[in-house]
Amino acid sequence: MGGISAGKLVNLRRLADDRGRFKMMAIDQRDSLRRALSSALGKTPEAVSYDDLARTKETITRSLAPLATAVLMDPVYGFQRSVAHIPGRVGILLAMEETGYQQAGAGGKERKSRLVEGLSVAKAKRAGANAVKLLLYYNPQA
Repeated sequence: MGGISAGKLVNLRRLADDRGRFKMMAIDQRDSLRRALSSALGKTPEAVSYDDLARTKETITRSLAPLATAVLMDPVYGFQRSVAHIPGRVGILLAMEETGYQQAGAGGKERKSRLVEGLSVAKAKRAGANAVKLLLYYNPQA
């Protein structure tokens, strides 16, 4: 198998179609979706509720997941309400990072991702995820 475990290979295949192509849908946005919803709902971003975000993610997932090979979800708003709408043949990726980032370094050009508190790869796997996603910021000038 060339250095990859059988379990990793099975999970990678689960994220792709029969020809090995990844056609993934990402619905892990949080703050950017909150801003878009605030505009659409005529609310301030702070007034967009947990339920507004979760319901929107659920609707999008129900509509588009059947067309994807995998769905990337966030564990805060998306997973709980959306996982039931993912067809059995569609893989699941779970985002590991909190929305936004921390400024790091003296120059102010560095960004540091923060992990979702209490989430681990093992917990994501137990929840049914085939893979996890971690956003890492890179700036060659930082």
